[in-house]
Parts: sequence; structure tokens; C-alpha cells
Amino acid sequence: LVGSEMCIRDREIVYSKTFHAVIAAKVLGVTIDDIKGLPIREYVAVTSNVSVFLVGTLTDQALQELSGK
Repeated sequence: LVGSEMCIRDREIVYSKTFHAVIAAKVLGVTIDDIKGLPIREYVAVTSNVSVFLVGTLTDQALQELSGK
């Protein structure tokens, strides 16, 4: 993949709720079915927390690269 294709693919992964659910399941030591079986409000809360973590981490990395650290 070239740069722009990688960015598109990476952005799709970072914003995928299914991907966030898989990460949450791994971190919590439960199955993906356990996460998918949560009531919608809990599912959204869990996947949103993963999203905030991922986007925050990526933002921190980008800022470090821009500042030359």
C-alpha cells in the first residue's frame, strides 16, 4: 500500500466500532460476544472509551513527530 491508501485503511480501523469491541474484549479478558451482548448504552460507552484512547494515542504520536521528539 502507498501512503494515502495506508492512511485510509488505518483511519477505517481506528474508527471501526467492531475493532474497538475486539480491543475491549482482549483488554477485559472476555469474548467479543460478551461485548456485543452488552446493552447498547454500555456497548457505546465501552467502544467510545477505546476510541478515545486510540485517537488520543495517535494524536500524541503525531504531535511528537511534528515537534521532532
